Amino acid sequence: MRHNVFGNFHPTSTCRMGSAQDPTSVTDPSGRVHGISGLRVADASVTPFCPRANTNIPTIMVAEKMSDALLHDREQQ
Repeated sequence: MRHNVFGNFHPTSTCRMGSAQDPTSVTDPSGRVHGISGLRVADASVTPFCPRANTNIPTIMVAEKMSDALLHDREQQ
């Protein structure tokens, strides 16, 4: 068993989303990186904390939300 069983994890929350006033956040809710124009993050790294289940569905939902925000911003230009 020791030779065939190993841990597996899904790293998340390395670019936490939150307000610009929060010193621990990296992106806003639309995925825009604070202080860097034209750069967005749209993956599991923006979740504020690691989900307690598989990260697949939350990551898909983050990507959907961020793509909608990007399209909305393009329409406003």
